Amino acid sequence: MPRVIGSENLKKDVWFKFIRELLEKRVSNDPEAKPVFQDIGEMTFQFVFNDRKDLSYWQEYDGEKITVHEGLISTQEGRDPTVLAVTDLNIYILTTSGDISTVQATAEELYEISGDQEKLFKSANILPFVYRAFKDMEEENLLPFKIEREEI
Repeated sequence: MPRVIGSENLKKDVWFKFIRELLEKRVSNDPEAKPVFQDIGEMTFQFVFNDRKDLSYWQEYDGEKITVHEGLISTQEGRDPTVLAVTDLNIYILTTSGDISTVQATAEELYEISGDQEKLFKSANILPFVYRAFKDMEEENLLPFKIEREEI
């Protein structure tokens, strides 16, 4: 399995600059993603990182784009997220990059996912756009960490 190097030292401002560039700028502005956002509609998706709670965040979908919010929706908005995913930061990074599949990570109990299953499956349709944007950012040397992959 690939390894993430440097995530343990990630500063909060650097992490949120990266995640906003990935989701708010690149994925949300991809014209091919527009029908997927429309299909997903409105929902919230909370990510909690067991090992880096300070980097936990939630995604707000409005049918057109993703907005990133730092912290926990339950603390900020007083409501539960539509979908909740709990994992370690490096697992999140490796699933966001497409290096390991979210299905595989969930089956291996590396993710705990709860909430609206229909919305979860709809939101999974945005993943190909996330993978592409992540790869573009990696090629542009914009990742605040490194992914070490085994040579084949």
